[in-house]
Amino acid sequence: MKLNHLQFEPSINRVRPIAGDAANLLPRYTGVPQSPIDPDDPYKNTFTGLFYGNVTDENGKERQYMFYIPSTMKPSGSTMLVFIPGKTEPEDFFISCAWEQLLEETEITAFFISATEGWNLDDPGYEIDTASKVFAMMRANEYFIGNNPATYTSGFGDGAKIAAVFSILYSCLLAGWGACGDTSLPDELLEKLGNAPCDCDSNIPKKEVGLPAYFCEPRLSSVFNYYHRANKSEELPVKDGDVDVYCQKKGLSDVLLNDECCRELRYHKCSGCPSDKIVREIVSFLYGFKCWGGTSYPDIRRNEELYRDKFILYDKTIDGLKRRWRIFTPGSYESNRSKKRPLVVAIHGFTCSGPFFAENSDWHKVAQARDFFVVYPTAYPRKPVQSVSVRSGFSAGMPPANTWRTSLDIGISAEPLDDVSFISQMLDDIESEFPIDKERIYVTGHSNGSAMTQELMRRIPGRFAGFCGVGFMECLNEVVYEPDDGMIRNIWYIVGEHDLYDGSLEGDNWNTRTLKMICASDNIAYDLSNSFECGPYSTTVFYDDRKRPLVMHTQIKNFPHSYTPELSFKIYDEFFCHYRRSADGKLIYNGDRI
Repeated sequence: MKLNHLQFEPSINRVRPIAGDAANLLPRYTGVPQSPIDPDDPYKNTFTGLFYGNVTDENGKERQYMFYIPSTMKPSGSTMLVFIPGKTEPEDFFISCAWEQLLEETEITAFFISATEGWNLDDPGYEIDTASKVFAMMRANEYFIGNNPATYTSGFGDGAKIAAVFSILYSCLLAGWGACGDTSLPDELLEKLGNAPCDCDSNIPKKEVGLPAYFCEPRLSSVFNYYHRANKSEELPVKDGDVDVYCQKKGLSDVLLNDECCRELRYHKCSGCPSDKIVREIVSFLYGFKCWGGTSYPDIRRNEELYRDKFILYDKTIDGLKRRWRIFTPGSYESNRSKKRPLVVAIHGFTCSGPFFAENSDWHKVAQARDFFVVYPTAYPRKPVQSVSVRSGFSAGMPPANTWRTSLDIGISAEPLDDVSFISQMLDDIESEFPIDKERIYVTGHSNGSAMTQELMRRIPGRFAGFCGVGFMECLNEVVYEPDDGMIRNIWYIVGEHDLYDGSLEGDNWNTRTLKMICASDNIAYDLSNSFECGPYSTTVFYDDRKRPLVMHTQIKNFPHSYTPELSFKIYDEFFCHYRRSADGKLIYNGDRI
């Protein structure tokens, strides 16, 4: 087996590819014509069904791939790269293993890459080079908006070996992988791949980056043993019918901020011949995991189902557009419908949706524990006008994406739309139907949702008793001033060490510009602050002259562009619950009127 290939070079970083990279890692755009938004059903997918594409391999030969977008796919939906058995037509494999029904049920878009002359197992780098081009097309977001943290790969027949190599090389971009077929690889190749630096942290090797994995093969292979070590799995399995389940060992030293101890290995002894039953087992298993709402960081959590019976869906025409939001009611509401409770407005990021943010933030679990209402609004889809991030696949060539329109726009939409008016009218509607404590309404958001949070803070501060923006701060390119209206705006800014932009408070950057602006607006001294560290949290608090905290900034160590359930509890317990805003617009901190 050929071990030397460009794709195996340890210097290649698949998380942070650069323009002109010879490894073909950057998303590719083919200029797919995009349909206009349907005003009668604006949130539906632009494209659904079966499609075909071609890439050119390193020998100049055209290689066809096929992909299926289910009609059920959600905004920022899950994706999977499938290596089908060699010498098999994609359509035959698609039909024989009942993929269409399965993908419709799981809401996953799948790309099928084939080798009509058989997979070149003597030169896996050649096959990985072709697969990387298809993977780049899958992440280009031209036909659909993919959810990068919920990306999987699988291999069948002799394609299982190539899938195994791909899973190691792309371990920081996958939430799991599975195979039905012999996955064994030479020890020399596993050593070469495993010793390469992790794409997210060059201080650790790839062989320490584990993934949930499902193996269907006649015997335990060298790749199974590789992942058994990487996942720090228990020595002995537990049984789930005919399947051996190897759980990840639990240890205090392994607990990470954005991670769960859930990297599970499953082994099903079988002949390795794919069937619709085996395919369903593998896909259903993988669908249970995802990287937790981050951007290119190997933090794995279980993909939990929402309390769907507790969410109430609202579709309403506002300012001439069909708008959508979902409300969560705490369990105590059924027994006491007259009690006034707080409300948290939880706002998703660019290309996402209310349900997506619910799955990642778990604000409804905080609401259940602390007895308040949560609303998850969904932004109206809009057409991006320029490339936001070539590396992430957000470009002007993508379909209409759910986007909050704010004065802090960074080129993701040029369409005039007043989302502040939408949020304000949504609140009116909620307050008319539910017993909301109007003095305790709070708003938080992630990324583009953080920009929307800060837009609400700027324009209608009197409706909220607290603001928290995660992953984006106002003064990105220039100072954005708050209105001189006498309103006190209390806000907590939170960014990660590995966020999209620098999160430090040194020098003149978007953090210091934003903080100086809001301190001046609140008439508090920028120098009147206190900084402290608590575990991974480095926090600076800015006070008024009576030592009441009004502005906070936190950078989280080893944290990506993400929003987690732990943050939601922290934001409510340490910030939101201490504030009220009276009917006259005055802010109240722990009963002390500011």
